[in-house]
Order: sequence, then C-alpha cells, then structure tokens
Amino acid sequence: MANTDWAIVVGVQTYPGLTDLGGPKNDAEAVCEWLVDANGGGLAPSHVKLAVTPPNKPFRTADDAEPTEVKVRKAAESIQNQALQNLLKTGRKYVGRRLYLYFAGHGFSPRTDQTALLMADATKQHVGPPYHWLGDYTANWFWQAGYFDEILLFMDCCRESYDVPAVNMPWTDEFAPDFKQRVKRFYAFATGWTLLSRELPDPKGKVRGIFTRTLLKGLRGRAAEANSGRITTKSLQKYLTDSIHELKDSDFVCDDFVIASVAAVAGFPIGIKIPAQAAGHRVEVWNTTRMVDFTNANGAGIWQVNLEKGLYKTLIPDLGLKKLFEVNGAGEPDVDFD
Repeated sequence: MANTDWAIVVGVQTYPGLTDLGGPKNDAEAVCEWLVDANGGGLAPSHVKLAVTPPNKPFRTADDAEPTEVKVRKAAESIQNQALQNLLKTGRKYVGRRLYLYFAGHGFSPRTDQTALLMADATKQHVGPPYHWLGDYTANWFWQAGYFDEILLFMDCCRESYDVPAVNMPWTDEFAPDFKQRVKRFYAFATGWTLLSRELPDPKGKVRGIFTRTLLKGLRGRAAEANSGRITTKSLQKYLTDSIHELKDSDFVCDDFVIASVAAVAGFPIGIKIPAQAAGHRVEVWNTTRMVDFTNANGAGIWQVNLEKGLYKTLIPDLGLKKLFEVNGAGEPDVDFD
C-alpha cells in the first residue's frame, strides 16, 4: 500500500531577513530517510517532494533566499495534477492511501485554526502572502478533496500568535461527497498554540528540533504498542505528550488508525540506581499485580532492566526502601531511591 503514499517535506533553515535556525534542514532530511525506509514509511523516493535550504549557497538578501512559497505550492499542485490524471484514467480523483505533510522552520499562528511556516524570503515586514505557507490549510484542503484515505501533518515550528493582512490560501476548495466518513487525519505540532518550539544539539552535535527528533523516535518504535508492535495515531499522540510536556491532547487532530508496525517491543531499558547499603539484599520490580524481575545487589551501581510501558514500583524489602515510577517509552531517567 505504501507505493501509493505521497509526501511533501519542507525544511527552511536560513533566513536572511530574520534569524537563521540550526535544525530544519537536518530534520527534514531525517524525516525523508524514515519515509523511504522499507522499515519506516516505505514510500517510493519519487513520491517524496523535498524542499529544503540548499547546501553551500549563501543568500545575500531575502529576495534571493530559497525555498519560497512557489516551490511548496508546486509540490502540492503536482499531487493535485496527479488526481486529475487519475480522473481521466479511472473516472475518480483519487491518488493513494496516505499523504504526509512535514514543515519545519520559523512559524507563527495567524489564526487559532492555522499554523504557518515562514518561507526563506520572509522578513519582519513581509510575513503575509506569499511569505508563509499554511500547514493546517494544506492538510484540510486534501482532506476535503478526498484524494487520499489518510492525511498526516507534522509541523516543527513556533506557533506565536500575531496578525497578518491576509493568509495564503491559493486554491478553490474541493469537496469529496464522502470525505468526512472516509478520510482520516492526524495532525501534530511541536508546541501548543501561542508557544515557541525548541531545537538542541543531539548526542552527535547535530542541531535537531526536539519535536522532530522525538517524533522519529516514536515512529521507529518508541511509540509502538508493546504487544502488537503497531504504531497507531493514539499511541504516537500519547508518546509525544509524554515526551514533550508543552503538548496537550487538545493540540492534536487525531482520528484512530495505524501508521506503521515494527517488531513487537519487548521492553524499554530502565536503569535502577542501587544504593551502597543494599549490598547483599534483594531488589525487586513489581507492576500493579506481580513481581516482574529481581536481582541480588552486590553494592552501589545501576541495575538495567527491560520493562514494557506501565506503572511500576521497585523495592528493597529488607531496608524498607520503595520507589514508584512509570515507563512511557519516552526515554525515562534512571530510577533513584529517595
């Protein structure tokens, strides 16, 4: 089924008229890697429309900067043209199973229902059309048109609220008669409305958006259901809200469907810090109903144990020590007896 999936991926990193960022190009390319990975999205490379800051190409002014709104719009319109071609062949404006939309860079929210990516030629004075691209609008346009069965939107950008003279909505609306019943959506954002997104160096020193790095961890297995290995929209939403505390369930649009599957997750590595006085004593880990693992401590150190998602307690019965903790797959810190 993935051979009928399509994607538009945009990463704007250099802004001559604003401040440059460090992560969007890295993030967009990492998303593309997952999309075409046979163990990830499984898309044909020709079905991924990529628009990122060109490498080794300094821009003297904002007027010279790329990518602009034109490249993103043409990428979307190439998919609209595909629907028209299919109409001539099959009598139906249908393109495929799924459309992925990913946008990273500077952003803002011109309305409560829209998040905009600023294009490379934006400046403090020029943020209205054609200097931004609306993620929600694009996703909703394709949702209503019914060209796909599933629409996924990911936006790694700020969502500060400020007004613009107009918003960039270039197309006449299309409405498939069955779109509300048939087409499912999952929209996820880097942060809550009016808030800022963040980027940081990863362990290798490459700057990455916190949202995108977390998103890809989830898509590669951290968000999978423990027993089935399925990554659903619901499990991915929970993983993201557990991992990024600024996010709330109300920040998502989430119909229930399966995004991907990985090998069933046996558990997540958890480190339990054993104090020196525990030497010679038994250390136990319990879930809500039974003991799931134990060790006999030799002294101070970290005991590594793999646990599925859920609520646990670790205890050293002889010393009366106990600690409650939760495993949510978001990369928990070591468990420390207080």
